[in-house]
Amino acid sequence: VTDDALLAGRLFSYLDTQITRLGGPNFAQIPVNRPHAPVNDMLRDGLHQDAVHAGVAPYKPNSLDGGCPFFAGPGEHAFIEHPVPIAAAAKVREAPASFADHFSQPRQFWLSLSPVEREHVIAAYTFELSKVYEQAIKERVLTVLARVDEVLCREVAQGLGLPAPQAPAGAPVEVAPSPALSQVGQRWPATGRVLGILTATTSDADVVRQLRDAGHDAGLMPLIIAPTGAPLADGLAVQRTYAAARSVEFDALLVAGAPTRGADDHGARDAKSGAVAGGQPALDS
Repeated sequence: VTDDALLAGRLFSYLDTQITRLGGPNFAQIPVNRPHAPVNDMLRDGLHQDAVHAGVAPYKPNSLDGGCPFFAGPGEHAFIEHPVPIAAAAKVREAPASFADHFSQPRQFWLSLSPVEREHVIAAYTFELSKVYEQAIKERVLTVLARVDEVLCREVAQGLGLPAPQAPAGAPVEVAPSPALSQVGQRWPATGRVLGILTATTSDADVVRQLRDAGHDAGLMPLIIAPTGAPLADGLAVQRTYAAARSVEFDALLVAGAPTRGADDHGARDAKSGAVAGGQPALDS
């Protein structure tokens, strides 16, 4: 199915995991797991069973329901397995050579990222490794990063206050970047996204109302953030206060006024890399 050793192992474990975690065999009926095409089967018992089954015979073959359900054929666009001849081979207990390649995929991912995404990766590695108490483990991780990319290794090592190790001969491997691996520059659907509109006591209520209405028209869910929960001018409702807002709530933050110091304590400080001011990206505000 795949040359990825980790994914191949997960293919074996997921079925048992789903049954154990969700308490029954009908995990495929949960909306997030449900296929777009309707599926007819005879599994009627267990948790999460929300299908309305017709007929009285949950088994096959049967005569009570006229043999239904029956296997779909090519006319119903069912999945049909075709026998495929394979070359004679020996069955051995060993992994393909590609299983020994641990660095081409992470290096391709790194090379495909935009500069700001690379900064996030560097910051994440630095943050997590700074929590490690064993110095030898920090150094060992840096030797792994050196095989991925020299810049990545050097920047993380600098953040940890450690020397950057040299990559071994032949590393890093040469791979071509893929634009599909970067989120920056892509177009994503806006419907359902949560937009935080950051306001201040001096914000123009008419402008804030226009921004909120424009967000609704675009399919967004705009939430007005203000110093307090008191309505803005003309009774414009406030959904979040500086003390209650958190950056994890919002997909984007739009600055509609000069916030006071309280805003910087939570959402505005965390979300500054994604903030927009007047419809344009704010580089660092």
